[in-house]
Amino acid sequence: MIRKWKMSYRLRLLSYIFLAGFLPVLVLSVGVLLIVYQNIDRTEAQEAYQNVHSVAEQVSTSVDGYVKMVDALSESVVIEHVLDQSSDDVREAYGQMFLLMRGNHEQAALHVLSADGHVALSTSDIPHIYHLPENNGWGIFARAAQSKEAVLVSAPRQDPDFRNIVLTLCQAVRKDQQIIGYVIVDVERRAIWDILNKYASRNLILTDRHHYVFYNTWGSSREGVISGITGSGKFSADSGIVRDSQNPDKKIYYFHEPKYHIAVMQQEVTNRSGFYELRRIVAIFDLIVLVIIVLLSYKLTRDLWEPMGDLVAGMECVRQNNLAVRIPIRRKDEIGALAATFNKMVHHIRRLLREAKQKEETLRIAQIKSLQEQVKPHFIYNTLDLIKWSAKAGDTKTVALLAVSLGRLLRKILGKSAFITVREEFEILQAYMTIQEKRFGDRIQVEFFLDPALAEKYLPKLILEPVLENAVKHGLGSVTEKGEICVSSHLQGKYMVFEIADNGVGMDPAKVRQYLEGHDDQHVGLYNVHLRAKLNGDAACGVAIKPRPQGGTRVIIRLLVLEEVPRN
Repeated sequence: MIRKWKMSYRLRLLSYIFLAGFLPVLVLSVGVLLIVYQNIDRTEAQEAYQNVHSVAEQVSTSVDGYVKMVDALSESVVIEHVLDQSSDDVREAYGQMFLLMRGNHEQAALHVLSADGHVALSTSDIPHIYHLPENNGWGIFARAAQSKEAVLVSAPRQDPDFRNIVLTLCQAVRKDQQIIGYVIVDVERRAIWDILNKYASRNLILTDRHHYVFYNTWGSSREGVISGITGSGKFSADSGIVRDSQNPDKKIYYFHEPKYHIAVMQQEVTNRSGFYELRRIVAIFDLIVLVIIVLLSYKLTRDLWEPMGDLVAGMECVRQNNLAVRIPIRRKDEIGALAATFNKMVHHIRRLLREAKQKEETLRIAQIKSLQEQVKPHFIYNTLDLIKWSAKAGDTKTVALLAVSLGRLLRKILGKSAFITVREEFEILQAYMTIQEKRFGDRIQVEFFLDPALAEKYLPKLILEPVLENAVKHGLGSVTEKGEICVSSHLQGKYMVFEIADNGVGMDPAKVRQYLEGHDDQHVGLYNVHLRAKLNGDAACGVAIKPRPQGGTRVIIRLLVLEEVPRN
């Protein structure tokens, strides 16, 4: 669980540092690319709109010049006299025509035609569709007849005579409200080319009000047709943009010139090569920054987490009662101070536990000695009491024998060591029963079974005697028939198990717990043995009292195996 928590925390910390370092760079890079991307579109749009506006203005200005030329000739008296045949002097008429065409001979052709077809003045070859009177009332002549001003139409490019003509201006010449002739100006491609040649863009298209292409910088082969432009957007406003439905970067910027309804369109395919190069550079830069941030984040988290990992591992050792742990101090900052403080704390806990253990051991030894001393006078008093009753009975031999036996017991009991071998403890029990036999005679029979494997093991002195004494005094004291006591022993793992069984009156099961808790003054010996067994052993040690199926009591004493005398 700790490892899982450690990894998740480190990953979170690494993620936070990574996001805090790389996210602003990523946002900045995306922002820069977005600004550049939009700036490319904005710059292209500005240049394109400027071009189409400027082209439309110059084309309109050029058409204005031709309109003025047509107006001047249609109002000329000389032209009127030539057309109504009141004068046959065409030289002056040609003079006016060439004077007005000065500087425009290569850009336009001027025609003056009479309605009846008798007069045809021209600065160039006259197209066959201008032949009158057979074409009168058709095409441009019909539109001019319906208007008092000059009309502007796109040239019929499918006609070979109009191969180089893009626009035609025509105005009817009237006398007394009757049309006597027409003044026509055919604007050639060269006139438009001279205007568009000033601009860097070679993707310009000019259409009339019916979207009929009369000029295309890609070549005359793409002129004379309906533009057929499709995409998102419509030519509903004076200016705007139409995008290709398949390729959004392919666009047409347009402007409608309101006076002559000429639409100027500029086709553009956005050049994003610079943007793509910048994107590649930004991607490389972001990748380098990403690698640097990852390395720095890893180093920072490692430098931070290694001491934290040491601290967590040290805490885990302390949790498992390993107080010998000492974590390394890797740094000299606050993290290092934390490690040093942890080491001091563990050392302080270790010292406190050592002191507490020493105090506890001192208290335990004092308690054991106190219990030991309680047993000694108790046994001596009982033996002296027996000698007293024997003396009163006048049995001097018994008194002498008891005194000798008591002296031998006292030498063993009053020895300095608080621990003796199991063999020696059994000798004490046998000496004790020798004394008791003088009191009870043949009423008590005792059997001793000593496991050879336990003979040289150590146990607290006089820990079995109070139980045997309790069996004699309380178990068989009131028995009139022959009483039996069996003292046995065996090895059970790391424990020595002793059992003292009698066929006496037995114990009340309800009071057994009171005996072992010291609440009954008549059985204080059992409580003494039980407490000494636990103080000199572990939680499994102690006294257990059970009834015998055939009557009587079994007292089981479980002691920890001691191979040698404890130092304390």
